[in-house]
This record gives sequence, structure tokens and C-alpha cells, in this order.
Amino acid sequence: MKIAVISGSEKSGTSFIATNLASVGNYAYFDCDFINPKANFYFEENNATTTEHYEDVFDLNSTTFNNSTCCVSANTSKNLFIGNEFSYLNEKVKVYYGKTSNVNFRKALFDKILNQAQFTNVYFDLPSKISDFTLHAIKNADYCLIVTEPTALNFDEFKGCLRAVKLLSKPYGIVFNKTTLLPQQFEDYCYQVNANVLASFPTYLKEEKLISNCELLSKLKLTYKQAFLALHQQLKKK
Repeated sequence: MKIAVISGSEKSGTSFIATNLASVGNYAYFDCDFINPKANFYFEENNATTTEHYEDVFDLNSTTFNNSTCCVSANTSKNLFIGNEFSYLNEKVKVYYGKTSNVNFRKALFDKILNQAQFTNVYFDLPSKISDFTLHAIKNADYCLIVTEPTALNFDEFKGCLRAVKLLSKPYGIVFNKTTLLPQQFEDYCYQVNANVLASFPTYLKEEKLISNCELLSKLKLTYKQAFLALHQQLKKK
């Protein structure tokens, strides 16, 4: 099962949710932030397999032009580096991530990693904000887990995320993060659109420091382990 963990707003906690779910469920974890991946902060990197990717480009030094400045012959050279992909095993969790600044290559790198045989069961952690890339990733998911911090500032982004998932006809569930009391506007809207709220994770001061240090709370605190296991079991039934 391929589960996309998404959010319409920054710092809502998609990585916190996705990494802990992968850890308790022994699913693969795929960090889809190709600009600033943090997979190796959550899961210590050991003996990673690295693959470099290059792009064919024209070698202007070996290109011949005639008197009309029309190209007569041109050679291509595989010398333009466009990105890396990394994979390794941390305990029972297979970890994948990539690095590229090439916008056009992100979809191809995402497809290549996701379609590997090991990806029978995976949580893939998408960057915040809905974009062409995140829509492409959602299309490849079996299920979408929408994570949001329910504040007034995040309400419009939350609704936009829901609209995107519904537009692509993907089954979904919602996790509210960093909250002890759900604001009325979120509660009313979820009731209005019949949204399925799966879990809510309050964050206290002690846990906030651990989370900011990329610690897996499911390994450190029994209550969080039980909560993430319960959520993981719900997702397996979808």
C-alpha cells in the first residue's frame, strides 16, 4: 500500500507523522523533499546505496555549423549532473530519498524510486503546499493522509488540500497535529464535507524539543507508540 502524507501548510508535521508511522509499521519511508531532505535525521544512515543521475546535453565545442549558421552535426555528452538518489536500511525500515534542484527531473526521480520492487508498503512524505509535483505524487498513492495544525492561518490551505485529494478521487483521512482542542471552524467543515478524522496528536513542551531534534517519539514514549500503532492499523484496513 502506498500512502501519501500531505499538508497544505508548512510545519504542520508531515515528517513527524510519516516517520513514526513507518517506524511502528515497518513500512518503507520515502522523503519526497528533493531540495532539503531530512530522512537521515530521523533514520540514521548506514551503508547507503547512492545513484547519480546525469542528463544528455549538447557539446557546443564539437558542434559544426555551415555558412548559413545551420547546425550540420552535434554531439551530446552525458556530463550534466542533475541529481542523486539514496537508499538504506535502518532496522526494519527501508529509507529512500533524493536530491535534485532540477524541477523537471523531480517527477521522473519520484517515479523511479516509488516503482522499485521494495515499495509494496510505503509512507511517502510530501513537501508542504499543493503543487504540480504533489498532485503527481498524490495520483500515485493508494491513500492520502492529510496532516494539519488546525489554526485559523492554516484553514484555507487545509480546505485546498482536501479539494485536491477529492479532485483526484483518492480515499483520505485526516490527522490533526499540535492540538488539544479542535477549533470550531475545522470541526464544522469536517462535518460539512463528511471528512474522516483518524487521529489527533497534542504536542507538549517536552515533546516539542524532541520533535525538533528529529527524534521518533514512538520509540521513546509508550503512549506515542500506542497512538501511532493504532493509526497505522486503521490505515492498513483502508
